[in-house]
Amino acid sequence: MIGVPNTYPTGWSVVDGYWVGPGMIAENANLAGGSLAGLNLSGADLKGANLTGATLTGANLAGANLGGSTLTGVVSGGVTGTPSALPSGWTLVGGYLIAPSSTLPAPKVPSLVQATGATESVGSTALSASLASPSGSGDLLVLSLSEYAGATNHVTSVTDSAGNTWKLALDENTSGHNSDGEIWYSTNALPVSAVTAHFKTAATAALEVQDFSGVGATTSLDVGTGASNTGVTATAGPVTPSQSNEVAVGFVAGHGTAGAITVTSGGFAPQPQQTSIVASSDASVVAGYQVLSGTGAQVFGASLSPAMYWASGIVTFKLTS
Repeated sequence: MIGVPNTYPTGWSVVDGYWVGPGMIAENANLAGGSLAGLNLSGADLKGANLTGATLTGANLAGANLGGSTLTGVVSGGVTGTPSALPSGWTLVGGYLIAPSSTLPAPKVPSLVQATGATESVGSTALSASLASPSGSGDLLVLSLSEYAGATNHVTSVTDSAGNTWKLALDENTSGHNSDGEIWYSTNALPVSAVTAHFKTAATAALEVQDFSGVGATTSLDVGTGASNTGVTATAGPVTPSQSNEVAVGFVAGHGTAGAITVTSGGFAPQPQQTSIVASSDASVVAGYQVLSGTGAQVFGASLSPAMYWASGIVTFKLTS
């Protein structure tokens, strides 16, 4: 095909003179070096096509026939769907077309490096937690915090020993309950040895910090939600991550009573409970995490004994290179 159309059918494009889109018939087509990134090629017939050096990052290959095609030097990653046929010896694993000539970056494998917590016996305007060893360069740091406060006097900022930027992911509270729970995070962080939460005025608080490696330089917050109430059970969610291999972090914060918080959500690895006891202004927090294998809905919850005011939340983080 010669020329460039003014408009295209929905989901279609022109690459190297070929109409490219769902259900296309292009047996033996020469698309060498072509950019097919992000295109919907579901049901396409590319049998025998020359795709040498082509870019298929983020393409939808559901039901596509690539049997007998040439994929030498193909660039992939984030590929969705399952092709009906691939060239001999090729496979699709984790969104990558795998063969000796594939351009395959080492996959990121997120994991928890360490976790730490902090409590206090006297309310203050700042609460710090020290890591057992400095975090790694580029790590994801997530702070979960419980504060004996209602609709006012929440965390004003989070700082650390390396001057990283911290962002608020969510803040859950109910006026009159003296129950506030928050998640803050720092991505692609410089190595730190201590993290500090700051408050407008003195308050009782407890916090936990989790340090994750293998998450990528441009990791970002994906989804999150929370709730706040009173009783013997606390639940936040569901949230639905947009991709697999995300890191989910949840917390339950309890207030007014120094009782036990027991995580009840399967698959989450909880951290030890942190509890600050200051007269009747008690504050407790339990955080947990899970590296997700799919995109199913996630909930984070816990049982409380005895009943107490609570705030709970769950967030997920996209892992990118």
